[in-house]
Amino acid sequence: MTQTGGGGGPAVVFALCRYNNQSVNENWHVAQAFGLLNREDGDLAWDEEWTEDQIFKFRKLCISMVLATDMARHFELLGKFKARVAECDDACTDAYDPAESKDRESVLVMAIKACDIGTQGKKWKLARKWATIVQEEFFSQGDKEKMLGMLPSPLCDREAVDIVKSQIGFIDAVLFPLYEPLSKVLPELKSVLAQLEHSKSMYEQELATRRQNSREKSKTR
Repeated sequence: MTQTGGGGGPAVVFALCRYNNQSVNENWHVAQAFGLLNREDGDLAWDEEWTEDQIFKFRKLCISMVLATDMARHFELLGKFKARVAECDDACTDAYDPAESKDRESVLVMAIKACDIGTQGKKWKLARKWATIVQEEFFSQGDKEKMLGMLPSPLCDREAVDIVKSQIGFIDAVLFPLYEPLSKVLPELKSVLAQLEHSKSMYEQELATRRQNSREKSKTR
């Protein structure tokens, strides 16, 4: 398996066939998770404490949440969530019902997505460190794809991607649109929105400093 679902090799081809090219990494991850929960007799380890209906609902929810982390589905899922939240009042108490299983699942799906891609909502030093770590993982995939004679996947070409510009774009295009409606349902996340604003401003300062240094160097030539 590869970092973002691209790449090549027998293992990847097998996984693509097994999951019909649909959310391959995510399907594999959730299948492995439930495989670990299986005992030798094929029953889940906690089946004696949970009813069959509880196990079914838990498994269904886990699958829904994990598959939602596939970024290929991001804007589809976000669009549905934003449409639902738009029906709420300011406190989201009139239309968004936590007692409804569909509403609960929707919040959990968006929450795990926010956790999955929300490193830029951490304190600045951690956010900057994580940006480098994640981007290097992407670059590593791009390097492997080049070795296989393939075009690098989006954001995976170390010769073409600027980490700072990429993070600014990611915060604007993905994180703000995700955290803004989610914070309406979960007000605790408003602090994360503030941190995203700070991270963006720090990247903009970093970019401005780099451009200024470049201009000064060009003047001395």
